[in-house]
Amino acid sequence: MYFSAFYNSDDLAKLLEQVDPKLEDLLDQDSIITETKFNNTKLITFLCKPHIFDALIAYVTEIPQNIDFDPNESHRDLKMNKFPYVASTILSTDNDLIVQYFLGLISGSKLMDIESETIPDDEVNYGDEEDGGPLTDQEENTEMNTEVPPPFVKFLKFLDSKPPLNATLAGYFAKILKQLYSSRPDVTGKFLFKEYFNYLESMTFHLYSDSIQELLTFILKCEPSHFKESNEAYTDSRITIVKRLINNLLCENENNLDSSLLMDLRANSSLCLVSLLFSCTSIPDGSKLIQPILAPETIKKIVQGIFDPSLVGPISYLINQICEYYAERDPSKDQFEPLELASLKEPHKVHIPDDEPFLLEIIDSIDNIAKMLNIDNKELNPTQISLQFGGTSYPFGQGRIQLLEVLFTLVKFQNKKLEKRISESELPSVLLSLLVRNPWNNILHNIVIKIIKFIIENSSGALKNALFKQGKILDFIIDSVQQTDVQFASKYKGTTSIGYLSHIIVLANALNDSQDSLIRQYCLGHPRWQEFKQNYLYSFNQKINTKLTEEDPHIFVPLREFPRTKLPFDISEEIQEQIETDEEEKIEDDNDSGEEDQAPYLSDLKKEYSNSSRGSNSNSNSNSNSNSNSNGYPSDGMDQENKENSSHE
Repeated sequence: MYFSAFYNSDDLAKLLEQVDPKLEDLLDQDSIITETKFNNTKLITFLCKPHIFDALIAYVTEIPQNIDFDPNESHRDLKMNKFPYVASTILSTDNDLIVQYFLGLISGSKLMDIESETIPDDEVNYGDEEDGGPLTDQEENTEMNTEVPPPFVKFLKFLDSKPPLNATLAGYFAKILKQLYSSRPDVTGKFLFKEYFNYLESMTFHLYSDSIQELLTFILKCEPSHFKESNEAYTDSRITIVKRLINNLLCENENNLDSSLLMDLRANSSLCLVSLLFSCTSIPDGSKLIQPILAPETIKKIVQGIFDPSLVGPISYLINQICEYYAERDPSKDQFEPLELASLKEPHKVHIPDDEPFLLEIIDSIDNIAKMLNIDNKELNPTQISLQFGGTSYPFGQGRIQLLEVLFTLVKFQNKKLEKRISESELPSVLLSLLVRNPWNNILHNIVIKIIKFIIENSSGALKNALFKQGKILDFIIDSVQQTDVQFASKYKGTTSIGYLSHIIVLANALNDSQDSLIRQYCLGHPRWQEFKQNYLYSFNQKINTKLTEEDPHIFVPLREFPRTKLPFDISEEIQEQIETDEEEKIEDDNDSGEEDQAPYLSDLKKEYSNSSRGSNSNSNSNSNSNSNSNGYPSDGMDQENKENSSHE
């Protein structure tokens, strides 16, 4: 084999020749993974012995016991790190014999017959379509004792472990199960959704693990071929899992997890639901699968959850995805493409009925959103944090930052009923007050400015009127730019401008450049704004737009603009010929222009190089003299041979 050059397979072969080789000795060989992938029948037969295969499963599902008492440090490292990794790679290898033995489709005695070559290869069922496809239930029962569960069942018992699961072992478990599901979706799906559905439900209890979350999302999006004829049972099982995900997100701590695990459980449950919503058009029965998420009672709990500080984080992601679901849904069509509202800049009218439960719940929650944002920072986060430039401050909180992201998504809805409700609330004035109360929170400034700027450029007259009347945005901008004497609360003495000054200038320019008739009417009718625009804003923009150089240093100058001369350094023949071609075209285009039209510094450069070239030419051989004229420039009429000599010189 080609890869044998990179490892010594003789040691592995010698171990397999022993009467009773040890598994640990085999796992310590560098060639075992490659030999498994290339279907070393003797090795695979040994690995598929019941006690050996159980030991491989134990490496990837159990933490070694009494490992700390092992005096051999290198041996401890092998049992804790290398052996589990090698075992997981073997079990996740796309080897037909290992997969079939893992799932109980072939017995150990059948493998022994394969090794002894008593069974022709064409009679071995590898699960491929060209070999007859998967074994039927009747064939499987005749091959193995039905009272003995396959190794796959022992593997699934990893999910019976008490939380928290070991993160490394959970990663191995997810990798192996994904490979089994991809190799034999019919058999693996039958196990998970029919015979051992309780283990699939157990995954929802361990969703604090990122590996289990990715695995469960992968399984929910796939369609096992076993259920193609009875798709309803498969869909019902997946709907049950979706309901458990909703329960993880919204209900109390049923498994008595600690606070950090509970937070991860809710976050990963939300990510699963978001992924299903986003891919609902491409997964089997996606419209049925998301019905529990969009049910009125679920929507009500989700919207109410944004006011719980422990829920607002995972809830905000789900609400944003629900908004994206409605943003592109057309009531006359069953299929739609989700819209990423996070990158939306243009106005977008949302096709959502006024009696939709989600819209009604959101409208009813606008006042509570304003109250949540208006709460004093100290009340929610009593612990102060140190600022970068010195001093301390009470943090605004990540939960309320995500609540602002939800509000930004709602503003992009372009729904008149929702916009009217926002304009009647305190939100326009609250948004501007957040800048004042959090002068150094740049993340908050960016989100607030994005919301206000979107309203200025795209929203209806109701929200714009609220900004000018209730928020008094023009007076707010004028008063903010005058705060230029903020003291440093640190060892650095001096004053500075307010932290959100640059964002205020962005708003001022957006208002000044707006062509909306309503905004122009407000600006023209405000005397202070006219004075501010003509004095402060004009001078500020002039200062920002001042050019540091008279010319752009990045302007490209074509070769034909340079003087017609031979460069004083070695260049390739191709470049030299290109220079000559460009210069000849330049001369033909500008027959009336002479050397006096060239820039003075170019003429001086040419004269200086001419003198140096004349001196060097006097010492050159006759071949080089024939390739240049008296001024040291390349001759226009030299042939190809002279060009080559000149370029070599």
